[in-house]
Amino acid sequence: MERIQYTTDAGVRILDIDCRNCSADEVAEIADKVPEAVLKEPEGSVLLLCDFRGSQFSRKSLERLKLATARDSRQIRRSAWIIDGNLPKPFHQALRSFSGRELRLFSERQEAIDFLVEEAKSQAS
Repeated sequence: MERIQYTTDAGVRILDIDCRNCSADEVAEIADKVPEAVLKEPEGSVLLLCDFRGSQFSRKSLERLKLATARDSRQIRRSAWIIDGNLPKPFHQALRSFSGRELRLFSERQEAIDFLVEEAKSQAS
């Protein structure tokens, strides 16, 4: 199964990062690979969907996520993270602060996708 891939929803291209049910070490490994997919895209063009439901986090994975979110911030137009209460609030605040990005949290996948698609549709009109 590909953990990092582009998908299309309602005609909108979304970079889908699947971290569901990952250990903290797996989250860190995936975070290291995300900039490779993002940095080749034009500035302000990437709609990013990260699904962390069932995943675990550690200080190590937080540090790697911080580096990834800061490194690719110019390419990200909007991001939506799906969690199930597993991301501690201080971790979320540290990620937002370090990256300088808004990291919107959702509990439902479709709600997160709708948020991204809405942004793309509003830019197109």
